[in-house]
Amino acid sequence: MQANGQSSAVASIPLVATAPQVWQEINPASANYGYAVAINQDGTINSPQHPAQPGWIETIFVNGAGMLSPQPSDGSRGAKGTEPVAPITVQIGMMSYAMGDLLYQSPYTCPLKYVGAAPGLAAGVVQVNFQLPSKGLLPGSVLLSLQSGSQTAFASLWTPPAN
Repeated sequence: MQANGQSSAVASIPLVATAPQVWQEINPASANYGYAVAINQDGTINSPQHPAQPGWIETIFVNGAGMLSPQPSDGSRGAKGTEPVAPITVQIGMMSYAMGDLLYQSPYTCPLKYVGAAPGLAAGVVQVNFQLPSKGLLPGSVLLSLQSGSQTAFASLWTPPAN
């Protein structure tokens, strides 16, 4: 690059096809810090007061899922029919067994119900609707991982407390 007859130093900038980030609560003073901004099947925002229930379909939003097809124009809003090129998977931690007070998790791959542009939001925001298992959710919260291409993002999701 040149400006006023001066050349800038050469810099290498690494690029990756995807760099997903799940939308999360970012206020460290909030009980939801690090938790996905998720919409529960009943329309409530996922929180300790409104946890996700077994078998529900949850909706999360993602930036950095990579190229979309068809490619939206800059400044446009998301439209149905626009999908990420890179494959998306969502996994959550499931209780596989308990030993004393420790709960051991194994990954569960959630069925995807919709992966595509978030209608009405800025182009590039991807909406992911996935279904939770009907049993085996860890009480209180679960770790959610979203993989887009070869990159993974993490967040937590509120689940019902232990009885």
